[in-house]
Amino acid sequence: MNMKSKSPLKMLLAVSATCFALIPLQGLAVEESQATPPTETPSVEASQVTPTETPSKEEKLLEFEFLQFARGGLLSCLHPTADSKDAESYYVEQPIVEGDIAKSTIKTSYSGWMFSNEYTAVIRVNNEKKINVTILNDTNRTGRRECKYEKGWEY
Repeated sequence: MNMKSKSPLKMLLAVSATCFALIPLQGLAVEESQATPPTETPSVEASQVTPTETPSKEEKLLEFEFLQFARGGLLSCLHPTADSKDAESYYVEQPIVEGDIAKSTIKTSYSGWMFSNEYTAVIRVNNEKKINVTILNDTNRTGRRECKYEKGWEY
């Protein structure tokens, strides 16, 4: 190695490279049997990817909790003094979708001041989640007030 023709910086780099090449790297040697081949990332074809499905209008309408609404929101609207915790609701007709409206007939039993009572209601929900109700019968002897859901489509 001709040291006279190189600059001091180049000489230092050359000596450093030579020294580091001579130092054994202890503990870093890996035998061929221990070496793990690089893992390949599996390729995914476009046909294998399933797009996230958005629920249809019908599915969105059927997500409405008819029984919960009949026990809670509707009962408190019709009979504000009735306790919704003790009320029980069940389907007379399962929810169906007709156009942009989901509809179901529900019967709800609840305790009144003096007697056990029940009402049957047709509950309709549109795609804007507005609700309309028709009360078919109500056994409450003390009467009930007109509810906002009977007048038109309300939230």
